[in-house]
Parts: sequence; C-alpha cells; structure tokens
Amino acid sequence: MNYIKTGILLVVLTMLLVWIGGYFGGEVGATYAFIFAFILNVGAYWFSDRIVLRIYKAKEVAQGEIPELYNIVRELVDSAKLPMPKIYIAPQSSPNAFATGRNPKHAALCVTQGILNLLDCLKSLNKKCVVVLITSDKVYLNNDKQKYFKENS
Repeated sequence: MNYIKTGILLVVLTMLLVWIGGYFGGEVGATYAFIFAFILNVGAYWFSDRIVLRIYKAKEVAQGEIPELYNIVRELVDSAKLPMPKIYIAPQSSPNAFATGRNPKHAALCVTQGILNLLDCLKSLNKKCVVVLITSDKVYLNNDKQKYFKENS
C-alpha cells in the first residue's frame, strides 16, 4: 500500500510541475518541467537514504564498535528473515531511530546517541527485559517496570 501511495504522490507532483512549467513556458516549459521532475524522482529513489543520513550527520559503525546494538538488530532481522542493514549513529541527544533505503537489500538503520545512552542506562540498571523493536512506523520499548508504545500514523 505504501508503494501505491508513494507512486501516486510522485505522479501528482510531476503533473503539478509540468502544469506550472506549461503555464509559464508553454509546451517547451512543460517539457523542461517534466525532465526536471523525472530527474528529481530518480534522484529521490536512488539517493534519498544517503541524503537523510547526511542531513543527520550519521556515521556508519562497525559491528565491533557497538556489539550490543548489532546483536539486537541481528535478532530482529533474523526473526523477520531480512538482510542485515547498515547501521549508522547520529550525534543527536534525543532518543530516536529510523530506517531508510529503497528496499531491504539497501536498507540502513540509524539510531541516535540518545538511544545508545538510554540502552546503556537501562543496562546499567540491570533490567531483566529490555527489548527495542524498530519497524517501519512503530517503536516499542519494554522493560520490567514500564511499557512504552509509540505509533506514528
């Protein structure tokens, strides 16, 4: 369903750009607007993950740098039967995480320093059950005393 919504959005925005180009430049303007929209759409498809990671100043990390995070992600991708994404750390202090990429083979998972601090804090408090599940628009955090659920609709 998300692919259909994305496709419709891209078609509508392309039509809008072509209409504006046609309004101001006639047939030639519409043609240039279509070429411009095509380049934008292709660029958004192929480079959006890199653009977002660059905006957040995220750096790719190796498995040896943060093995706890890699173990959590490994468990999640194994249970979902997905390939392991590249993992990035963003230097923001607020706890947040997001996934990006055009498909599972080209996926990237970015977590902020705030989430890592939270995981370290919960680990140091010796909680029995700390589970972080990151899916497309849902973030679950469950420990033995509190339960948090956040869903972005």
